[in-house]
Amino acid sequence: MPSWFWSSRPDLHVTRVRLRALSLALRVITVLPLGACSPPASPHPSVAAVTVPTGAWQRDWIRRHGGAPDARVTVRYVQTPSVFGDLRIPGDRPDVALAASLTELTDDQLAALARQNGFAGFTTVDGANATWHHEIDFQPAGDADIGRIEPAGDGRMFEHALDDSYVESWSGSGTCGKTVTEAPARESRRTIERLAP
Repeated sequence: MPSWFWSSRPDLHVTRVRLRALSLALRVITVLPLGACSPPASPHPSVAAVTVPTGAWQRDWIRRHGGAPDARVTVRYVQTPSVFGDLRIPGDRPDVALAASLTELTDDQLAALARQNGFAGFTTVDGANATWHHEIDFQPAGDADIGRIEPAGDGRMFEHALDDSYVESWSGSGTCGKTVTEAPARESRRTIERLAP
């Protein structure tokens, strides 16, 4: 599409920018599994093992405020010793596999794609609480991403909101069974910069 098309449709311009950000997040998430089970390059002197296992994960369900488990959103999460990536796709997303470009999609299809969510960054840990620092975020929420990790054995874990507003059930898919070793934040940021185009 010519640039005049995007500038004459501000709503589509925003969608196009968001889809580019999602594309970057997808590239990061695609590359992260390659190093997910690799040990950190240079351990920090104050390294402490924590209970956030490395590897590829899928969310089984989320339960908000004690309600019923909800599995309508497909969530994939990759955790390496220093960086992570997370991709969330609504279950009602239309099939757009046959489209060769965004210009072939309807406004409704573009809007549905814009509801996806993806983010990546580095992880820090304090006791059982993990903080996922979003360096790249397709749909920034603005809130800190902090959860209490509860290992459940056999490639499973639960993540609890600190205010008990949600519980997520996670299953490993190719999990290495190692624990995240906290890396210095500056090293994690350099890793992300190397992955960015």
